[in-house]
Amino acid sequence: MKERQGDLLRILVNDHTTLRIQSEDSNRSRWPLHPLWQDLQARAAQMEGLGIVRELDMDRLLEERMNRITISLYGYMKRIAAIYSLQGNSPAASLKQARAHLSLRLEHIHDQLTWPSDVERRMTEMRLGEW
Repeated sequence: MKERQGDLLRILVNDHTTLRIQSEDSNRSRWPLHPLWQDLQARAAQMEGLGIVRELDMDRLLEERMNRITISLYGYMKRIAAIYSLQGNSPAASLKQARAHLSLRLEHIHDQLTWPSDVERRMTEMRLGEW
């Protein structure tokens, strides 16, 4: 970890987090950097490191992405169950009912012709690190 601390800190202070001075601009990314943050960036740039931008463990990255998607989908399934229940004026739908309802809607919008190319495009994006 010690030999990579400069690399890690550079990523954090340049790409991950910033300290900015509020301005009239509604886009916070255009607010000027605080002088303290500029100094931190300059000091991080001087630190020794291996020159590594990022180290990727693709299997762990894919598993983490799958976990996040699953958690998001679970939340959406609750929303689908609520809508389904309100539309039918019935008690709260179960996960099984929500999945069945979603399955019908997915089949309705599914396009067999574009599916393979769309999946391939997403695979290429992930291979290139575009998540």
